[in-house]
Amino acid sequence: MLNKSSKRILIIALTFVFLLLAVFIIWSFCNNKNTKRDNFENFESINLIQSEKFYINHREATLKYLKSVYPTSDLENLNYIDLAMLYNSLWTWYNCESSYGPSSGPWLTNDKGEDVISDMCWQKLPGCGDKWPKLPYTPQGWIYDWNNYIGTVDKSGNQSKSVMNQINYSDSTKHPKDITGSVPGQTYWNWFNGPNPVWMYQRAIFRYNYNPGTGESYNEKGNTYATPALTPGEITDTELPLPWDCPNLWWTGVPSGEYLEVTMASEPGLAPSPPICWFDGWRGSGTWINVGKTLTARNKVDGVFKLAQEAALTKEGRDTLMKYFNTDIPYELCKKLVSINNENLCPINGPTVYDGRLNSKTYMENVQLNFCNPNGTNQGSLVGNFATINANNANSFTITDWYSWCGDKTEPMPDSCVDKMRLGSHYTADRQAALMTFDEPLFALGVYLGYDSIQMPHSSNGNGRYQYEYLELRGYPKEVRDRDYSSFMMAVDDTVDYRVDFLVDYMPKMASLFSIRDILDPLYGKCKPLVVDAEWVDSVRIPKTRPSSKESHNVEKPTKLNSYWNDKCPINKSALGSLWEYNITAKDHISSMFTYLSIAFSDSVNYCTPNGKGIATDVGVYSLMKKPSDPPYG
Repeated sequence: MLNKSSKRILIIALTFVFLLLAVFIIWSFCNNKNTKRDNFENFESINLIQSEKFYINHREATLKYLKSVYPTSDLENLNYIDLAMLYNSLWTWYNCESSYGPSSGPWLTNDKGEDVISDMCWQKLPGCGDKWPKLPYTPQGWIYDWNNYIGTVDKSGNQSKSVMNQINYSDSTKHPKDITGSVPGQTYWNWFNGPNPVWMYQRAIFRYNYNPGTGESYNEKGNTYATPALTPGEITDTELPLPWDCPNLWWTGVPSGEYLEVTMASEPGLAPSPPICWFDGWRGSGTWINVGKTLTARNKVDGVFKLAQEAALTKEGRDTLMKYFNTDIPYELCKKLVSINNENLCPINGPTVYDGRLNSKTYMENVQLNFCNPNGTNQGSLVGNFATINANNANSFTITDWYSWCGDKTEPMPDSCVDKMRLGSHYTADRQAALMTFDEPLFALGVYLGYDSIQMPHSSNGNGRYQYEYLELRGYPKEVRDRDYSSFMMAVDDTVDYRVDFLVDYMPKMASLFSIRDILDPLYGKCKPLVVDAEWVDSVRIPKTRPSSKESHNVEKPTKLNSYWNDKCPINKSALGSLWEYNITAKDHISSMFTYLSIAFSDSVNYCTPNGKGIATDVGVYSLMKKPSDPPYG
């Protein structure tokens, strides 16, 4: 029996042990949270370059901007240094103040393809400084810079041909109004894309996360162009020498089940490039998606290669590869999708689609169709080509036959050529990763293997550089796993398009995947569902006639019932036209700045001068076609 004194000592000892255990549990929990890929880690790598007074003076404006991006984050108690490091750790910034011109230059071309000297300009967005907070200052680091790329004075001469003019190092002294990534009004294909990546919101500032140096020179049609410096290697390599490392090891992708900040511009995408939604990884967007079960690959070539490797591990997977692509060897599959004397290109079997071609013998039936086509626009555009008229008019250079950059055309392509493409060790080889021929196999294998998403942090972009791309694979019927796309894709003329009756249900499902989260702790911090500022159906109208034209659209929005022609054939997406290209944006959030932005196919009435003829942008206006042959009706 223990006496009172011994019992007291035992109780004290046990209490002490329990306290130590409690402290250890709390420490373990907190340490576990801190080892997660939360976005507040690695801020120490941000070496602020302005004076202390600079960040003190801008604290309140910085806080106001960051709260508009991250409304669920408790940022008020952060000091001016922490706020400055957070602000300068982002990759993109909403810039409502961006303005330009008027500046004369060869901005337009006539029907003969000749340059026409005209004025181009755009103003800040209505509501800037009121509805939309202004940026406190231009962020530091390497950013895409239109003014640096194109110049700030009249441009009638031969300038801006250097790839290095695409990006500029910011020391935060230049005013945000003088910074933009591209001419507002276009995200892809037409007119003046660039220098920032295509498919982006153009009234924004974008960081260049990759090697800012200059690589080898490239000769195209007698002209010599510089190319971006390369950072070759496996994207899973934690020692990959990328100069920007915030958040830590970002290029290895977000782990399964965690969250990625993305932008969602110009959705739905192009049907020959499934899936329907391709998003872009931009830290600073404030709009998050849970990646689910995810695969990370460097680029599209690497993605197809890795998925084929995984499928080939089982007999069923090898049989599926043979059924789809007539090979079960990952290297051989990638070779089939590269330009090899065009007649040998894409010797694969096509998926099943719905036949919406009026004159087809199989009209309104399901058919197998190989729409693998290397000749689409903007395939791996080479910087310098679009700079010849001082603007990126999205002219693409011809994807070269593989033997121009690897091997000998008299011999079969060696496996090393595939490695050059997927690992980025040669610029021209790396440009092949922008080919649309890889898109459908990437989608097919990703869905077959049960992935929810595919991340490509070092993907080749149409601006001649790189971008963090994200493919969303959820929301499709079960038959899509067997490469039956007839429920959402249809043949039209000489290509394919998405079915409107499917999109009516699908697009709201996509929006439901997003959330607004805490930048300091996206996994466990405060969050709320993203409520879209507008629905996809608000951006389009059902046409009255077939074929459709700009004048043939009535006031009806698409529904599940009215998304068919009179003969019950589904209406295809391109027949709808657009009031404005649809962006998934959040209600009561700074991203709604882009909700009604006319970002594609549209001229503007928001000019700086009455005679302004530049391609610019406006808010809430109907997309005006310059001529009947313009997309999407052309």
